[in-house]
Amino acid sequence: MHKRSVALILCGAAVAGCSRATSIPSGPPGPSTAAVASRPSHDGFTAIYSFRGGSGDGAYPNGGLTEVLGVLFGTTAGGGPTGAGTIYESSTSGAESPVHIFTGDPDGDDPWPPPIKRDGAAYGTTAGGGAANLGAVYEIGRHGSERILYSFQGGADGETPIPGLMKYRGIFYGATLYGGTYSDGTVFAVTPSGKEHVLHSFGASGDGQNPYTTLFAHLGVLYGTAVNGGAYGGGTIFTITASGTETTLYSFGGVYGDGVSPRGVPIAVGGELYGTTEFGGAYGQGTIYKITTGGQEQVLHSFGGSDAEDPTDGLYYYKRAFYGTGYQGGSDAQGAVFKMDLSGKERVLHSFSGGSDGAHPWGTLVLANGALYGTASLGGSSGIGTIFRVTP
Repeated sequence: MHKRSVALILCGAAVAGCSRATSIPSGPPGPSTAAVASRPSHDGFTAIYSFRGGSGDGAYPNGGLTEVLGVLFGTTAGGGPTGAGTIYESSTSGAESPVHIFTGDPDGDDPWPPPIKRDGAAYGTTAGGGAANLGAVYEIGRHGSERILYSFQGGADGETPIPGLMKYRGIFYGATLYGGTYSDGTVFAVTPSGKEHVLHSFGASGDGQNPYTTLFAHLGVLYGTAVNGGAYGGGTIFTITASGTETTLYSFGGVYGDGVSPRGVPIAVGGELYGTTEFGGAYGQGTIYKITTGGQEQVLHSFGGSDAEDPTDGLYYYKRAFYGTGYQGGSDAQGAVFKMDLSGKERVLHSFSGGSDGAHPWGTLVLANGALYGTASLGGSSGIGTIFRVTP
């Protein structure tokens, strides 16, 4: 499977004819121009960096950012001399540089979520590459040296580990989009030394299919989402123990107006979980929902029209409000940044134009130095993505 088509084919079994209107181009990037876009606007938005592609920079930042001590870390799906993607760091003013450039199998290829930083090293997953070209878990050392901790083998082992990693009680946990006993994905655990085992295979009757987001821990319980499957075919939120006991907490799509295809990682606020679905809702363009730890769900907002549409990522909670992005929608249909308060009142903060500000934001926002930062997968000076800042 082409590495930049993986995320574009997952549209939720419950959504008839669903498809991505805008795909990520697989051809060469446009000409290299000035890296820093510095596009301020009246809505508090600034594009702080435009990716250049080619042999020395990344292209198509699909995974969003993490923040460590004021430094932003992210990944690009393409770029570098072989087009296999990069890990990069950036200051909050837009001074960007690659930390590691992937070369494909047996190295990783197509990193997705940004790496997590633990004990001076960075850990993450690539959707492709590795010894079998089915994905890998990598470690980047303190001085930029990289090693592959584990290469996925396909079959019952799993393949395409898009969701990235979390570390819980000394062990890394993650998920694969495909593979496992039923070919519908897995949850796996891997030790820091690289020993891996599958905890759960998705796809049994009523179970979720195709886990897409990084797992997270809340009150000692591990949670995750699957974009397909469940009782109604619209995806699930599930819990899983460290020993591999998996339970479906909620199945999407069972009632009119419910969300479908939960892609973003839910977050815990006030004892409840909040998240997004890419599709479904009153207008078919996605939702923001909340759900109790007992599985009672409520749709807080349905996206559509000149609003943001198709949120592919989770929410960030800051000063009693939620912030996120829609891959589509906004006044120019190029995506948008939105804000929603606890009562469900939502408004668009910035609509992407597809020009120097970027297009089709992808990745959960993060807070650094009092501002929110994110990535747009396309647009910018070279048409291959930007890093942006928005004032809450």
